[in-house]
Amino acid sequence: MVIVSFRRQKVPFGAIVLTRANPYRYNTTYMTGDTIMYRQIKDSTRFHMAGRNIHIPRRVAEGNRKIVYADLRNAASIGAEAFAGCENLQQVELPVRLEQINRRTFYKCKKLSAVKMPVGLKAIGEQGFYFCGIEELVLPEGLDRIGEGAFLNCKKLKEVRIPESVRRIDSRAFSGCNQLERLVFSGDPEIIGDKIVNKGCLICCRAGGRAEAYAQTNELTVVHTEI
Repeated sequence: MVIVSFRRQKVPFGAIVLTRANPYRYNTTYMTGDTIMYRQIKDSTRFHMAGRNIHIPRRVAEGNRKIVYADLRNAASIGAEAFAGCENLQQVELPVRLEQINRRTFYKCKKLSAVKMPVGLKAIGEQGFYFCGIEELVLPEGLDRIGEGAFLNCKKLKEVRIPESVRRIDSRAFSGCNQLERLVFSGDPEIIGDKIVNKGCLICCRAGGRAEAYAQTNELTVVHTEI
């Protein structure tokens, strides 16, 4: 069983932990020991951390409106709110072995239209992709939990398939996704929170399961599948 906590972030064993060169919030130089691993260059549109197995710090690029592309393939983990408010971020490359998207990691990245989710992903944290421009979403088999408001207000999403591995979907996970027409359940999650979708969304699921019971309780239209 996978146990996921969104409140307390753990750095993977062996990851290189970066620290700010000085305590001022807007200093954007990060180091390990005496080695500079990342420095934001004025007007740079690209984000990249040097080295491998890096723990990307919390709020490392929060509110940076210059960044268009972020190469995170060498990260062992990504801190909460790391790219929150990066309104012009359009493309992100995530590490294949990343297990968790933390709280508000890509919060209000309004131009982020597509993200290739890592095959090893286990959990998407609270408001991880809140108010993003995501148009297509493929969630990997092996995903265990979708956190509260994970895709809240992603207004361009039209269809989402929930992998069979998902055990828990927290409240408002896809609420406010005004164009979301269908939520397709490959399995039958153990826990489904309140108001995970808008009223007009079609629920596609197996007959007689928890997903169907949830849909009926919330007056959502159900289509039975043979998945």
